[in-house]
Amino acid sequence: MIQNKIAVIGLGHVGLTLALTFAEEGFPIIGIEKSLETLEHLKNIRPPFFEGGLENLLKKHLGHNLTITPQLPDNSISAYILCVGTPIDEKEMVPYLKSAESAMREVALNMKDGALVILRSTVPVGTSRNFFIPILQETRKKFYYACCPERTCEGVALKELRELPQIVGGIDDASYEMAAALFRKIAPKIVKVPCLETAEIAKLMDNCWRDATFAFANEMALLCESLGLDATEVIDLANLGYERNTIPRPGFVGGPCLTKDPYLLTKSVDKKMPPLTLTPTARLVNKQLPEQVAKRVLKFVNENGKDAKQCKVFLSGFSFKGHPATDDLRGSCSLDLFYHLRKIGFTQISGHDFVVSKSELEKLDIPFLSFEEGFDEADVVMILNNHSSYQKYSIDTLLHKMNKPGFFYDSWHLYSKEVTQKIQGIFHGGIGF
Repeated sequence: MIQNKIAVIGLGHVGLTLALTFAEEGFPIIGIEKSLETLEHLKNIRPPFFEGGLENLLKKHLGHNLTITPQLPDNSISAYILCVGTPIDEKEMVPYLKSAESAMREVALNMKDGALVILRSTVPVGTSRNFFIPILQETRKKFYYACCPERTCEGVALKELRELPQIVGGIDDASYEMAAALFRKIAPKIVKVPCLETAEIAKLMDNCWRDATFAFANEMALLCESLGLDATEVIDLANLGYERNTIPRPGFVGGPCLTKDPYLLTKSVDKKMPPLTLTPTARLVNKQLPEQVAKRVLKFVNENGKDAKQCKVFLSGFSFKGHPATDDLRGSCSLDLFYHLRKIGFTQISGHDFVVSKSELEKLDIPFLSFEEGFDEADVVMILNNHSSYQKYSIDTLLHKMNKPGFFYDSWHLYSKEVTQKIQGIFHGGIGF
């Protein structure tokens, strides 16, 4: 076993996967977690969230290479890796850094001279140098500091930790070398960047670029809808054999990163600079999509002489994405859609997800049905993510069970119109068609 102890602070999707990956390499890991619910899950060797391969690694390392506690131990840690969440204050739409600040102050209090402190959490540019490092400097202890942002994808995080290049930026050369040496144990390549700010903004650029490209596709989808065109067909044809194009297909854009990081990037702009325009506009396009879809459902219902209050609506796919699979409801556009439908008068709404548990949906006041049950006498059925299990079902058989006229909203264009058009009384639509 390697003797240098690592403390991973925050055992959510970012921290727990990283802690177990280092544990697999023989490092003694101290996992720090404040949530009593998460601690209870881990104590019973139950993953607190869905991630392929996580349970097996927990069984292997918990109580051996991995120790979990709510408090940092004194003076025994060589490296601290901060993986605390940095959400957005939904009222003010500004970064909420109090949890990260509290964790950094705890590190400052407990660290020994010569400790390495690594920021893995996503933050506005300048947070390390202007906020976190001064906290550590107040102690007058010697420390090393690096920013090593996380860029993995939920559902395949354990795999990607060993496949993706790791960006490393240090406050000085010695800090970079120490952080790089640590991550070389798990990452195939280290990307040295010249400063902390480069590391901070690189992560934000990754996610804001993705949000903006998806926003373009979604804006084109709404335009194609209004013109009576199929946006997915148009995009596929525009991309065909044209290597300069990588226009994505339209779809809901959610999750804890893409719904948050544009605000972190916007907050990074110095007051002397002109404000960002593309990034916040793209975020607005994607944020408004669930409301626009809800209005389209209401339009269908009204045009067909139905009462929204009497309509049975079935929503399937509440996790923020279907592939790779996750049970994460943070930033779920499906939940946004559910609330918008309720707001405009729909009262009989049931739900389903292939990964999110029945109990989790029912906590949100969403009655749970199986995928097949949801079609029974439904007026509206909506497929809201792209989980692979949808392809296992004979959709024509299920659509026959719906009330007619019925609206089958296939947001990810998973099913062929050639099949659905054969069923009289069913309108098949989706984002952009």
